Amino acid sequence: MTVTQDRHSNHGNTPSISTPAKEKGSRPSLILNTTIFIFLGLYTIFFLYHSVVTLAFPYILDYGEGPVFGVAKYMAAGNGIYLDITRPPYMSTNYTPLYFAINAAAIWLFGLSTTYGKLLSLLATFGLAGLIFMVVKGKTGDKYAGLVSALFLLSLGPIYTWGAAYKADMTAVALGMLGYHLLSRERSRPVLAAVVLLLAFFT
Repeated sequence: MTVTQDRHSNHGNTPSISTPAKEKGSRPSLILNTTIFIFLGLYTIFFLYHSVVTLAFPYILDYGEGPVFGVAKYMAAGNGIYLDITRPPYMSTNYTPLYFAINAAAIWLFGLSTTYGKLLSLLATFGLAGLIFMVVKGKTGDKYAGLVSALFLLSLGPIYTWGAAYKADMTAVALGMLGYHLLSRERSRPVLAAVVLLLAFFT
């Protein structure tokens, strides 16, 4: 606060009080933003720890991983995967083929392991977080908003469970977000976006 002499006052000695402009970003909002960032960061650390443990564990963890791993193993042996479920091997394939094909190729090249599919899902999860950061930052011009949005994804319960799971979900969502990003940015790439979205459909 500053005190200045009012030259236009009739009395000549009446001081006028001027208040400086309010600073950008008040202290309460700074505290709130910092608290949000810390909590999301902690949840992200929990997710990273869980992901490392999941990758190190040689077997499946989630109930839905077994059928996916079984289909990839069956495909790696040169078999078709969309079969009549009323006949042996009574196998149900609940996803489109891209994720199976990638893992089948890894099994054929490197041997039987759940690590390949889990690693693919984890990389897709990090890729999705990065794309969310870029999309939000591009729409808002705010890096903090983009970072919070990306960390918020990694703090979600379903992501904690499926982020490194032997399932196609995260790969499909990441490809879908990549297609959206290619379409929504300033220099859009519609043809490439169409290819990526097609891959997401078949994941």
